[in-house]
Amino acid sequence: MPYRLPPRVGYDLSDQQLARSNLVNPLRDFLRNYASRDRVYQHIEFTDWGDAANFTLANSNTGTNFTVVDALGGVIRGTTAATATSTISAIGKTQFQGNNNCMVEGRFKIDTTVSTYAIEFGWINAAATTGATAVVDIDVPTFFTNITNAALFGIWNNQTHANFAFASIGSFTSQTVATTLLTTSNSPATAPTDDTYLTVKVLLLTDPDRTGRAKSFCWLNGKLVASHVGVLTGAEMGSINGQAAVYPWLLGHSIATTNAKVFSCDYIRVSQDRAALSGSLE
Repeated sequence: MPYRLPPRVGYDLSDQQLARSNLVNPLRDFLRNYASRDRVYQHIEFTDWGDAANFTLANSNTGTNFTVVDALGGVIRGTTAATATSTISAIGKTQFQGNNNCMVEGRFKIDTTVSTYAIEFGWINAAATTGATAVVDIDVPTFFTNITNAALFGIWNNQTHANFAFASIGSFTSQTVATTLLTTSNSPATAPTDDTYLTVKVLLLTDPDRTGRAKSFCWLNGKLVASHVGVLTGAEMGSINGQAAVYPWLLGHSIATTNAKVFSCDYIRVSQDRAALSGSLE
């Protein structure tokens, strides 16, 4: 066997190793989540029939829970009932925190956009009551009563703003709801296309100078479409409580009785620092 030298450093698979190598370019951004010494990372492809066990699943009105199915590349799929307020949801079982710069990304679709429906994806402190959406109203932004810390991309097309939006709320002192309504001027897409995947990433970043306040960002199909950084206008609008636990969240909701909705998710990936670090990790 060839002679092998010991590694130059004792902190391999770390962000520090990338920094010591003077790696300051897009490759470092690509590799950072794989620096497992400093970053917790999980990519769930739904190719294993046990992958659904990473989530607590729920449905209402005889909907069919998300479950791994034999589809191209592996997906998790669920179906609402053809009933008003039929909901299927999946919430992660492992907690994350904004103070640890947590990120969640998913690729998902709806089979048909006929009639009214809702989709939600991002971070949430707890599941809404079965049958309810986490965002109750996007026009006069209101979250369900038990949702106190969340950053959610979604669409609730029975509202006046019937296109995509991003909403956040925090549970720290003076934190209030903030929304970004997506339009053709600020987004690559404003509503889903039938049976076509879209990719969404929601990132929380700690602010080391402001205790308990994490900024929230949302990307749609690779474009940054929302930045909630806690603008102070008598109250702290849009910040997330970085000290509170949040969980990945995916919801599909049928608002009309005309037809069932089939929701599919290709993958979900999550990551966060093992210990709170300052600065952007994305």
